[in-house]
Amino acid sequence: MCNHLLIGVSSLITSIGTLAVFFIALVSLIADHLRRKRQFTIEFYNIILYENDAFLYEIDEEPLAIATIKSDKILEKNVAKYLSSLERLAVGVSTNIYDL
Repeated sequence: MCNHLLIGVSSLITSIGTLAVFFIALVSLIADHLRRKRQFTIEFYNIILYENDAFLYEIDEEPLAIATIKSDKILEKNVAKYLSSLERLAVGVSTNIYDL
């Protein structure tokens, strides 16, 4: 009788240990996923800044009127590219692809 009780307790302890290891692995996996998601968001934002660095520096000093943008095709292309990149970032954040 004592032997059966000992085997039952041993089996219960083994099962609890297995569940604990599974839970720790699951928490680690979720934490790693969130960390990678945040890292990718930072990297994507840095890419946006790097690709548009000269353009942003050029327009930093003064607000631009739409007429000014429309009159300069290169400026219009740069504004469209920058706004498109920011839109991709915003859509990614709102759909939980990126994390802030």
